[in-house]
Amino acid sequence: CGMYGLTMADFHKPLLWADELQWIIDNIGKGNVTTTLLFKSSRDTFAYASFLNKVAYKSGLLFAIRQGDTHRFGAFVDGPLTAPQDPTKTNRYKAPLFFFSLSGAYETPTKIELP
Repeated sequence: CGMYGLTMADFHKPLLWADELQWIIDNIGKGNVTTTLLFKSSRDTFAYASFLNKVAYKSGLLFAIRQGDTHRFGAFVDGPLTAPQDPTKTNRYKAPLFFFSLSGAYETPTKIELP
């Protein structure tokens, strides 16, 4: 594979452990949360179009990223993602969100809110 410096072994490591996912859900602050894996790059390809086909117009999105063996982080967006008409452009809109770090940057999982 080697794409983006990844190995096949990277695809089989869990990105979130059950207690970490529960920590994120607790920080979302909503009851009765259901989780569904919409997009996984190793399954759905790294293509932008594939990503948009899975997440566009959905809300309550959790983005989780692993960088190497030590850093895991991401963001929760509580609003729908609307793709731009022109895929070379961007959209701007307001949606509640927060970032989080699970490992690497802080000693414990940390919620990072924007002012």
